Order: sequence, then structure tokens, then C-alpha cells
Amino acid sequence: MDDTLKQETQALIRSWEQHSGDNLSDYLVEHEQDPRLNIQSILTRHFVLDELFPGEFVVLKNEELVFGAVVNWFVSLWKANDDPNLRERLAASLIMELDAPESIEIPAFVRETYSRLPAESDGMIIDNYIDGILTHQNEPGTLKIPEHILDTFRALWLKRLDGLSPTPISIVEPACGSANDYRFLHDFGIGRMIDYQGFDLCKKNIANAKGMFSGVAFSINNVFETQYEDKFFDFCIISDLFEHLSPQGLEAALAEVRRITRDKVHICFFDMEERDEHIIKPRADYYLNTLSRAKVEDIIRTHATDVAFNDVCALMKLHFAWDFPYNQRTFNACISV
Repeated sequence: MDDTLKQETQALIRSWEQHSGDNLSDYLVEHEQDPRLNIQSILTRHFVLDELFPGEFVVLKNEELVFGAVVNWFVSLWKANDDPNLRERLAASLIMELDAPESIEIPAFVRETYSRLPAESDGMIIDNYIDGILTHQNEPGTLKIPEHILDTFRALWLKRLDGLSPTPISIVEPACGSANDYRFLHDFGIGRMIDYQGFDLCKKNIANAKGMFSGVAFSINNVFETQYEDKFFDFCIISDLFEHLSPQGLEAALAEVRRITRDKVHICFFDMEERDEHIIKPRADYYLNTLSRAKVEDIIRTHATDVAFNDVCALMKLHFAWDFPYNQRTFNACISV
């Protein structure tokens, strides 16, 4: 590793180690970033399921995306409104098929989903989670998605995968944080089926991850240069990393994850656009760049067999005719090494 990347490594370590372990434990797992409802996290779990069970659970996976869309709509609505009677007014509108409350448009996919739930999918009964959202009694003056509703598909996947033993696959996750995604792979019943290793630069993140999962291989390592042999892992999953790297660091990290992966790399980008050039935005110890999809694709194609990008917001609009309210610059990529 050259000196420039060594210096960038030290800066990245400083940027994360300044935070408390408790704050890092909650980072990227709350509110819209909660992996139970975050569309990119759902798609990452589906990527792993597709490799474990090719061609299976298509309907249940689609229902989970519907769930993610519906719950995201409610989260965005709760954030934008403080009407203490909003829940009751929405319930009346959906149950009696009345007009929506003034200034609120209920998307057609929410009404359609409400009308067909409960439903059966892959042998599982999906309860009417919209009813659960609308009838839950929060503390006065608060609107919140209840935990048991957020856990809807965790419970469904645990039940559906119970007793199944596919051929194990090995997966590495660079920049794993405090087991941000792994804790949900575990909770959804997928963790036991994979030979998983996660690594991160931040000692506090790794301490958190090991505290939650003492039997899982979490380690301190550097995505610019690891000690793994070529093609050591079957698959690699990465979230929210590359926008924080210098252009040189971006290329080095992409090259390294391709080197250590035998089959496919699945990446979640949180700030990517259809533009000719990256927007490079250095901060004190890291970057917060807007990446050019085309330029990233050019880098990947120098060493990869193929790569496919999905514009997550465009995907949601295609399937649900709805403008996704969260981050409008999210992309997922799947690289065939």
C-alpha cells in the first residue's frame, strides 16, 4: 500500500474512532436506515437468499419489497405531520374507502395492499400490517411504527427458512460497522446458512460486533489491502463505503474486493448519480462524494466479467408509481467477478 492510502487509512480511523461505541452501535440501523424497512438492505438480503436458494421465494421477496415501500410511506408521512388524529383519519379512509385526509394523497399501492391483506405467500400468512400501524397506540403526541410491525418479515423469514439447510456459501463484508447488516442476516434466519466474515477499520465497531456475535469472525482489516488470498470468498456485500473514499481509494477498494471474491460482489451506494464526473467533497478526515455511475462502471469493467446497476428510486417508481421519499441517489450494483 502506498503512502497516500496509508494516510487516508489513518484519517478514516480517526473519523470513526471519535464516536462512542454506543453511537456506532445505533448508526445506520434506525429510522429510514433500519434494515428491516430500508430497501437497499432488503435487496442485499435478497441477493444472499438468491445465492442460497436460486429461483426460490420469488413471491415472498416481492411481498417484502411491498412491505418496505408501504412502511417507508408511513414513516415519511409521520415525519411530515403532527396531526394527533391523523392515524384515525387514515384508518377511516382506508377501511371505508373514503377520500384521504386533506393535503394527503394515499398512493394506489398502499390502498391496494390494504385491500388484499392478509395474504398467503410461499406458504406464509402475511397479516395486515397496515391495520397494525393504524391501530397501534403510541404515546400521546407521537407517531411511530411499532416494533412488532417492523419485525413482520423477520418472523416470516425465520419460519419459512426453518429446517432448510442449503449448501453453505462464504461471504465477506468490508466496512461491516457494528454488524449493521449482519445482525439482520442473523435475525432473519440467514446467518446460520453462510460462512460470514466481516471487517472494519474501527476497533469500536469490531468490539461491538464481537459483543453481539462472539462466534462470528469479525476482524480489523483494511479494504485497500487485505491479507486474504485471491478469490478467498464466494461473495462480497458492501454498503455505504465508496462515497467516503478518495478517487484513488475508490479504485483501490474496488480492485481489492474483486481480488478476494470468486463469484459476485453486491454493493449499495448511497450517493450516486447519472453524471459524467464524480463530485469530490473532502471533509476533515474522509470524503462525502457524489459518484458518477458511469465512471464507477468504467473502473469495475476493467477487471470484472459484468456489472449491473439498479437505480433504487427508479425501481420503486416502476413497481409502485411512487416517488421514493428517502435518499434519491441510491443505487445497488451486482458485479460478476
